[in-house]
Amino acid sequence: MQYIRGEKCAAREVGAAFGVRGRVFRVQGTYAQAYDLCTQACQRFGWYNRNAAINPYLVEGKKTGGLEAAEQSADDPPDWIVCSVGDGCSIAGVHKGVVEMKAIGVDRLDGPHFGSAGGRCRADCGSIQTGKLDRSGRGDTYADSINVPVPRNWRKAVDAVRQSNGAYVTATDGEIMKAVPLTGRLTGVFAEPAAATTIAGIATARERGVLDAKSNVLAMITGNGLKDIQGALKAVGEPFDVQPTLDAVLAIVQKS
Repeated sequence: MQYIRGEKCAAREVGAAFGVRGRVFRVQGTYAQAYDLCTQACQRFGWYNRNAAINPYLVEGKKTGGLEAAEQSADDPPDWIVCSVGDGCSIAGVHKGVVEMKAIGVDRLDGPHFGSAGGRCRADCGSIQTGKLDRSGRGDTYADSINVPVPRNWRKAVDAVRQSNGAYVTATDGEIMKAVPLTGRLTGVFAEPAAATTIAGIATARERGVLDAKSNVLAMITGNGLKDIQGALKAVGEPFDVQPTLDAVLAIVQKS
């Protein structure tokens, strides 16, 4: 059993549970280079390729987000469903799930608009929307999980937004950082920066008039904050180390 992931991704030797020793390759390069190397190695050695953009089982897995959204909001369907976008796999899968639920009779789910929120990465929303991909260099958003210079599933992402008469917005790193603690404070959900980009995108869309004050919006939070601890710390700050005394706490409170 073989795994090839980017340097920033954690790889698990799940095969060990079945008595299979997994070999983990930590690629000293960009996300795009790791993706391409994985594809080449799978072709060369006959390995199973589980990359989300091409593996149909992964698409079906992401589709369950749309199935659950449709089921759970059937009595109060949203006007918009907003997803963060990197490769474009998640928004494509969620859209597929919603469309299929509509097809089997979830009639009250009257085709919500799909919104795509991305960080300031070269290939995020702007490039995905136009289909003109910049394949040079690295991504430049701090939201690690959507820091994707070359989106691999952009066509389906474009289709999801266009077919639903949706919209694309881009959030700055500063806006994403503000969204991480805001998401926790408003919902009790600890979101990684890439997931909190959804909330940042909703705020941006509201400011630009894409959404109005009465818009009923469902935000898809796609990743737990524990997935990107360093990103979360950048958003909320490092913890204070104190002695176990109230005076120590008071000193920090007064400085803050």
